Amino acid sequence: MASIDPHRINRMAHHLKTFAPPPPLNFYSFKKDDEEIIERDKYPCIGAPHALDFFFLTMANTHGFWLDDGHTYTAPLTGVVSGIKRKGADLLFTSMMHAYWEAPVIVTPQALDALSAGELRDRLFRDDNGTIPYPDLEGRIKRTKEYARFFTEIGSGPEYFVNDANRTGRPVASFIEATSSIPGYSADRLLKKNTLLAMALANRPEQYLKPAPDDIWPPIIDYHLMRLAIRSGMVKLTAEEHGWNERRLFVTAEQEAGIRQATYDAMQMLITGSGRPMAEIDGILWHGREYCPEMEEPECVKCPLVMACERKTKLFQP
Repeated sequence: MASIDPHRINRMAHHLKTFAPPPPLNFYSFKKDDEEIIERDKYPCIGAPHALDFFFLTMANTHGFWLDDGHTYTAPLTGVVSGIKRKGADLLFTSMMHAYWEAPVIVTPQALDALSAGELRDRLFRDDNGTIPYPDLEGRIKRTKEYARFFTEIGSGPEYFVNDANRTGRPVASFIEATSSIPGYSADRLLKKNTLLAMALANRPEQYLKPAPDDIWPPIIDYHLMRLAIRSGMVKLTAEEHGWNERRLFVTAEQEAGIRQATYDAMQMLITGSGRPMAEIDGILWHGREYCPEMEEPECVKCPLVMACERKTKLFQP
């Protein structure tokens, strides 16, 4: 079973102390040469109608960004939206925004509930070339219907969960816990999607979610972070796990859960050891993945984490 390496984590934590705090991911724009670039193709504009609905629906679908042959991972999922090739979460967000531009109301639970499975597939889960070949596409559509029906039955929309959390003393913790009842957010015991949604709503210019000074942000364990944790040596695999990992074979749910839990524990230690909040660590690792991608050869000399990394570049996220 996967385990953590405290020595390697402490070395990484010491290294992170030397970093200038990166700008937070605000799910709206980014800076390039001191110019703010607004990502209109990925996110609603400030004050746009049904923006909360957009983020709740889209974050519920942030999973399954790969292709396979039934036994092994073969490639990251890509598609073309508005003539531009997209990958992974970028593909999801841009395709959702394409549907949103056509009719913003489509992302509301009431509108989703009124659509058939075929209409959901054709309007939400498509790119310029047709249906996006998500793994378990039918399951994704089914969960989207369950998500819509959940809100229809309680008679409230996503704003209920945001407003209710903001009335508490610990909005982030309250929000993450409360959203675990929503289909699409209820299956992961490490609450990755819930925390990612909370970060988006807190970091957006509108600051929908208003964190308290003592709110604690748990780690967000996505597949990029798992890959970096394994390659850096913060998370150790057994000899058997090394074999199937390097071949990128499918693993059991128990094996994947073990690696995700070890990565979660490693990130908790990294937060404590570095004195950096998860938002800053996530931002640093987010940029680290640019030099340590899934398929291309890693560019270790360019990576800001290289001084504390074991460079196990043959390893992979499960």
